[in-house]
Amino acid sequence: MKSTLVPRQPEDKRSEYPCLKILRRLSQVVLFTEPNTGMVIHTLSVLNETGSYSDDWPEEMFNLYNGEVVLSNASSCKVTFS
Repeated sequence: MKSTLVPRQPEDKRSEYPCLKILRRLSQVVLFTEPNTGMVIHTLSVLNETGSYSDDWPEEMFNLYNGEVVLSNASSCKVTFS
């Protein structure tokens, strides 16, 4: 699976669930479904692969991501989260 970030500015500080949040130092985007709970949908890090799920993310270290994340696979199926 391939993921691509399409950033937008500015990032909003509000947080309603579900929401996308980014951990900038790892370029990691998590789709949060409730506090501290969600799945990695984009990353450049080897620490957590795309699809990694946790109910213990340190959400206070993430910023709200106001852009889009485009997911695609080899069969040209494409899903966009924004």
